[in-house]
Amino acid sequence: TEWQIGKAKASFGGVDGNDPSFDKSGEGMVAGVAIGGLAQVDPFDPTHPLYYLTSPSFNADFAGAAYLTFYRWLNSDYQPYMQDTVEVSADDGASWTIVWQNPPDIPINDDAWTFQSIDISNFKSATTRVRWGFAINSTGVYDEASWNIDKVKVQNAPCPM
Repeated sequence: TEWQIGKAKASFGGVDGNDPSFDKSGEGMVAGVAIGGLAQVDPFDPTHPLYYLTSPSFNADFAGAAYLTFYRWLNSDYQPYMQDTVEVSADDGASWTIVWQNPPDIPINDDAWTFQSIDISNFKSATTRVRWGFAINSTGVYDEASWNIDKVKVQNAPCPM
């Protein structure tokens, strides 16, 4: 419900940082949480479980190795206040495995597009899917810009492009 795909737009007032005013790819579009805004939308009770941006199924079975690569601009409160995940499914979304999540007690303060590479070789199938998650677990959470994602690829080497 807070995930969007749209033109990159700067946000203001994030405790640990703000959304970028430009995308990484130069194509004009990003995926993100409240693009140009802040993730905490309800000052009385902003809590909610993980909301996801989910890919369609794709065939990764033919690859020798498989790396999910993307650029992120992420500003997040730490766990237990906010939870950010990257998850993979090898069975078209029937089950999911967390392959990355934000650490406890350390906020994330990206101030530039940052290349990410995650080995998903163990999840190769004809119906592989990936998703990014975002949850607010506590009312004490800071206002944050949250996820911005661009240039998502699945490739056989962890190379930025």
